[in-house]
Order: sequence, then C-alpha cells, then structure tokens
Amino acid sequence: MIFETPPDDPAELLPEKRHLVVVPDDFPPVFADSTALMRLRRRSDIETVVHTSQPRNEADLIERITNAETVLSIRSSTPFNHSVIEAAPSLQHLAIWGTAIDNISMDAARRAGVAVTHTPNTATDAVAEHALALALTLAHRLHELDQRVRGGEWPGVRITQLAGKTAGVIGAGAVGLRFAELAHGIGMDVLICPMQLHGEVTRNEAFPAWSQLTGLDELLEAADVVSLHGRLSPSTDHLIDLSRLEQMRPNALLVNTARGRLVSEQDLTVALTNDTIAGAALDVFEHEPLSHNSPLRSLSNVILSPHAAAATNEALSAGLNAAADNVMGFLDGREVPRVDR
Repeated sequence: MIFETPPDDPAELLPEKRHLVVVPDDFPPVFADSTALMRLRRRSDIETVVHTSQPRNEADLIERITNAETVLSIRSSTPFNHSVIEAAPSLQHLAIWGTAIDNISMDAARRAGVAVTHTPNTATDAVAEHALALALTLAHRLHELDQRVRGGEWPGVRITQLAGKTAGVIGAGAVGLRFAELAHGIGMDVLICPMQLHGEVTRNEAFPAWSQLTGLDELLEAADVVSLHGRLSPSTDHLIDLSRLEQMRPNALLVNTARGRLVSEQDLTVALTNDTIAGAALDVFEHEPLSHNSPLRSLSNVILSPHAAAATNEALSAGLNAAADNVMGFLDGREVPRVDR
C-alpha cells in the first residue's frame, strides 16, 4: 500500500481565493481590449468580468455587481446611489476611471465601508486639447465648411480669429488651468473663475501671472469663449441656464468638456436658436448617449462630440492602467489614490 505524504501546511490543500472584479459599464468599449485588462487577467487571484453594454436600469446594474469585491466603473453616467451600494454586500472597493464622483453616493460608500479610488491627472492634456480644438473648430466654422465643400459649394464666409480674444475658464482644477495655458498660447487673454462661486476667492501660486481672476458674472460678460471645467454638485447643477446665457456676448462661444448637467440643454437650445450666443461645442450631455430626438442635433451652430475628450491613446493607456493599478494595489493592501477621505 502506498501512502502520499501530506503537505506540511494544510492550507496548501485549499484552492487560491479569487477576487471578483466587475466592470459593469464598458460602453463604448475601451477597457475590454486594453493592456490594463490583460494585466488584471494575468493575476491568478483575480477574476475579471467585463460588460460591454450599459446597464439597462438600476436592477440590471445591481445584478451585474452583486458578488463583486471590486467594481471598476468606466462611465460616469453609471449611478452608484444608496440603493445600488447597499444591494452589493460583497463590495469593498469602487475604482473610478477618471476623477468625477458626482454619480456616487459617498455617504453610502462610507457607511458600507467601500473604498473609492480615482485616477487623477491622467487625461488633463487630452481634455484641455479637446476643449481648445472644439473652440477653434467652432470659431473657424470648420465643421460647416467641410460639409459645404463636400456638397459642391465653394462658399465665401467670415470666420473668427481667437488670437486677441478673451477666454473665460470656469473651474480652476488641473484641466481648467491647462486649457488656460493653451488659450494663452494662441494669443488669448484669459479670465479664470474657480468653482467656488460664493465668498472671496484669492489668487494662489496655481494661477498663472498672465491670467486674471474674476467672478462668474464678470467672466460671462467679458469672454468671447467660455469653457467649462468644473465639477458637478448641487450648487452647479444647471449653472449655465438661460439667465447666464443672456449675460454672454452675442458673439460668444460656449464649450463644455466637463459635465453635461452644468448646462441646461433646453435653455442652451433656446439661446442658440435665438442667436443669444453665437455657438456651442459640447462633449458631454445631460443624458448620454444623446437622445436621437435632441433638438441640438439639428442646429448648425453647435458641435457635438460623444464624450470623447479623454479618448486619446495616451490618456486611455495612462488612465486605464492607473485604474488597474488601483484595483491591484487595493487588493494587495498598498496605498492607492482615494477620494473617500
């Protein structure tokens, strides 16, 4: 009779514990075919499930994440409210690609002991460049001219030069300040209004010497290009409404690469239709994807971009890998960039 020698450590008989990581909202897919996903799947202790469609509703989202230890959220439109977090008993870590947390109930996360991490400064250049590209395209009417030439026209038109004009930057975070640098670089004067809309705002070392710190009303009245770079909060929801649009110059251009709900789309449609302002360029919307019935689709003085500002190869690689680093770092007990403290 042959007897096998038992292992010295009984734990060797137990299968390795696998941590379930769920991506519930990778649509349009960016994570599904990334090196970041491959890095996670190389770990024998991590099982990764990626959904390449948006959750149909809250119940669908809950079903997708029910057994997840870590949820890696790709889209800021996915709501992690009280009921979603409370319905995920295994959830320990919510990893956000990006920095926005307006779709997360931080109170519920804290009560449930769920750590929330983000990926700061991975798309700063990409979003700032996109905002400037939108402003230049709008001012030079490139979207309109391209279509007219393709249609057989050779139109004589007037376009707007931005050099010598004034850029108004609302929001003085990393992206807002980088956009300010780019606007200054093409010869624009720059006004900056931090998102601290009430109380005295003082200049600090983050503000370039060539910029002017100003209040929101003064900025709206003076700027030729108004570019939004602030966070969404109860106090900034529909910050730009009809009354604020009416403060702007008739030749002014509005650019939003921050959060859709900073702007009332209904009021913006009215302002664009009535020539209250000259044009708008939007990368973000109140509801995404943008409805097929949205009146913005039919306006010639608006440029629509599908929440793509951060989708450069460089920013995607940096941001998705940073999110994967946060997942692995949290599981390994290492320090990770948290927003819940």
